[in-house]
Amino acid sequence: MGEELAGARAKLEEALTALREADAPPAAVRSAELALAALDAKPRSDAYMSVGLALEDEGRYDVACDFYLEALQREPTSAMGWTNLGEARRKLHRWGAALDAYDKALEHQPTYPWALAGRAEALRMTGRAEQAVTGFERALEQAPDHAFAVLGLAAALSELGRQRHALPWWEKAIALQPDSGFASDGLARCRKSLEG
Repeated sequence: MGEELAGARAKLEEALTALREADAPPAAVRSAELALAALDAKPRSDAYMSVGLALEDEGRYDVACDFYLEALQREPTSAMGWTNLGEARRKLHRWGAALDAYDKALEHQPTYPWALAGRAEALRMTGRAEQAVTGFERALEQAPDHAFAVLGLAAALSELGRQRHALPWWEKAIALQPDSGFASDGLARCRKSLEG
């Protein structure tokens, strides 16, 4: 049994290395899934997190959620784990479930910028732009150049009709992410609104 377990662990490490380096991520993810399934002992939570992140890169958010939940069973106080679960749920437009995950992350680490920004974005997407502004501002207090929070704050302020306040945030979003179509479109709309 010890040999089998050692072999399974070696396969897991090989699969996770392949995930990071592979030209064909789906095959690497499948290898990692099989290696994880082969383990008789409980693997560490970071193995599940790595597979979850790779699955998100492939757009397989449902399956990524399963891996994040497995990670959280092993490390239930991980703010990063709860945030990753929230991100995957947000990408699936499961707003209530995403908010629950972000809230759990913030219970364990109240100033975690990604959890604050993700929660704010989920609020914005459910029509609660005013609450979203507060959330994005809290995230930016922790990480002033957090591109996702900057972009979200610009969008929330624009949705509230506060174009003068939104303009510098759109400009900062462009400075942080010059190739962002969302940011350039938002900046153009904001400027046009201020001109009219």
